[in-house]
Amino acid sequence: MSPPDAPHDPQGGARPRASRPTRTQVVVGIALVVILGIVVWALRGGPSPAPFPPGSSAPSRPSTTSSTTAGPSTTTTSNPIAAVAPPVKPRTAIGARAGFATGSTILADDDGQLAADLDTVAATGARWVRFDFDWSWVQRAGPTSFDWSAIDRVVNAAHRRGLDVIALPTYTPEWARPPGTSQKHPPNDPADFARFVHAAALRYATRGVAVWEIWNEPNVDQFWERPDPIRYTQLLEMSAAALRSVEPGVTILTGGLAPATNDAGSSVSPRTFLERIYDAGGGASFDGVADHPYTFPLDPTTRVSSNAFLQTRDLYAVMASHGDGAKKIWATEVGAPTRGDGSVGERTQAVWVAEYYSVWNTWPFTGPMLWFSVRDAGPGRDQQDSFGVLHADGSPKPALETITRVIAGTLPPPSP
Repeated sequence: MSPPDAPHDPQGGARPRASRPTRTQVVVGIALVVILGIVVWALRGGPSPAPFPPGSSAPSRPSTTSSTTAGPSTTTTSNPIAAVAPPVKPRTAIGARAGFATGSTILADDDGQLAADLDTVAATGARWVRFDFDWSWVQRAGPTSFDWSAIDRVVNAAHRRGLDVIALPTYTPEWARPPGTSQKHPPNDPADFARFVHAAALRYATRGVAVWEIWNEPNVDQFWERPDPIRYTQLLEMSAAALRSVEPGVTILTGGLAPATNDAGSSVSPRTFLERIYDAGGGASFDGVADHPYTFPLDPTTRVSSNAFLQTRDLYAVMASHGDGAKKIWATEVGAPTRGDGSVGERTQAVWVAEYYSVWNTWPFTGPMLWFSVRDAGPGRDQQDSFGVLHADGSPKPALETITRVIAGTLPPPSP
């Protein structure tokens, strides 16, 4: 072992000992380093912002589009859309058609949860993340007030990880709907929604958000009070015109259709809903059809007429009969709960991931498929808490490994 004052050169042997600097040289050197640090700090705009507490949004400069605000954190951020970073891993052909739907919960994630969830998505090799561009929140303070802070934060975080966003403009603020109704009631005037979509496009479509799904599950009362395909088509047409006026090349999807039967006032089957969009002249307003082919508690390959996954072929038949055979069907939500009523358990959920993607990717009329969701909404026994590939505490379920291997192409397809 060499003595302390004769350190080894990386190439072997001992380096000659350097002469010791004088005290004056040390002081001057420290001063230069401090000065250089101050200059760099100033050029970069000062210190990095401190982390935000859970549920809060970044402080920001008011936008020129912002007006009177009310309630918590209604300040509009400027346009801090981050540059798109390379994906975490090289993306496979399956990965380019895979993603995750998170719903609105991701907007309320604290910074740590948001980073962990999107890191999980990126690590699977998936391309897409879909979440609510919630009109009822962004313009909650009135028709001239915009608060984009929550959406900005998620879009920026997704882009930093090389993920593409599917925007889901949806739901109605109180000022735009009849008194006493919920946010799931359609707007009194679809032009109000179209103006919101136009504002969102000005902010995000020109900065890489290229796919827009107009409303969520408009064929069921849970998400559109008293479903009405004609009224929905008016909303779709006006929204499409607003988007294309900003960015003609965007991809516009119909609102994802939930599994349902025809039940007056409460639900319309996906096939009937799509047929009525065409009958109302809405075919030119969309570039693809969004579908939510959930099948639980039945296996997605179960051959029964009520299987919404296999009914995807019926939707395509409607499209083809109207001259839209070149358009694709996107599964913007699909999944299975692992607890509560109708649940399938964690092992079965993992098997279904493989089954869904294996069949979906053999159909030539399909686009991407997005799994709902990344992380459980909570640890309880309620069905709605348990759709994630992660538990609420972030620990993985077997489905996470399965979807990662499916995307990588290292998992053999399930037996027929």
